[in-house]
Amino acid sequence: MARRKTNLADVYIGSNPLQHIVEVTYSTPDREEIMSEALHDDVAEVIGVSSRGVYTLEVNVELDSADTNGQQALMTAFENKTTVTANFYPEGKTTGNDEISGDAYVTQVPNIGGQGKNSVASGMFRLVYSSKPTEGTVA
Repeated sequence: MARRKTNLADVYIGSNPLQHIVEVTYSTPDREEIMSEALHDDVAEVIGVSSRGVYTLEVNVELDSADTNGQQALMTAFENKTTVTANFYPEGKTTGNDEISGDAYVTQVPNIGGQGKNSVASGMFRLVYSSKPTEGTVA
């Protein structure tokens, strides 16, 4: 699995920025060489999406209940088992920088704790893209 870890990244949920990002890790599935049946030659590497791996985005944040369009939207999507549009900008959302976007399920949210627990200052959201994300550049 290829991993790209950064603390300069921006993550947007739809058109809204996710606030208070500490670190982001973007993971892609392993690439496997396949054999051509016709020529018995190696073919260029092919990405296995379905059972061979998934594209994930793990975002560590300082928790903020006031981030209603970012962190709270992820919590709601997790509870409702719905997708969100996750846009990842590894070097920040600046014209010409890389942009990775697609629909993703929220599969992990921070454990905020119950009544009587110490308040949690940070946590991780894990998003799993429903298919291979689109890669491009910020316009």
